[in-house]
Amino acid sequence: MNEQLQSKLVEILSSIQNATKAGADFALEQLPDIAQQYVVYGRASMSVRLALLAALSALASYAVIRMWRYVSRDENDHMQPLLLFPVAGALLIFGVTFEHIAPTLLVWVAPKVWLIKELATLIK
Repeated sequence: MNEQLQSKLVEILSSIQNATKAGADFALEQLPDIAQQYVVYGRASMSVRLALLAALSALASYAVIRMWRYVSRDENDHMQPLLLFPVAGALLIFGVTFEHIAPTLLVWVAPKVWLIKELATLIK
């Protein structure tokens, strides 16, 4: 009876080992395709974000210029301190846009480096 249990245990463990090996082999075969798809996803998402930030920067610039022209008229001198808020907002948007340029360039110019950095971020 004990020998039958041991043989069944060996059989179960060997089938688990074979299934694990087959799964690992499949994962290793699919790894290059998965990495390539993740890089394509990174390129698309980073480019869309950068394009949206650039459009927002252009809109902020337009708004600041329009307000500047309005406030610079003689009858609106009392509103000049209020110009500080849109200028600060526009500078913040410009800063975020410029900060986003480097990662976007990295995913396009050095996708392997970007992928390694992303994997390191995911592991943390």
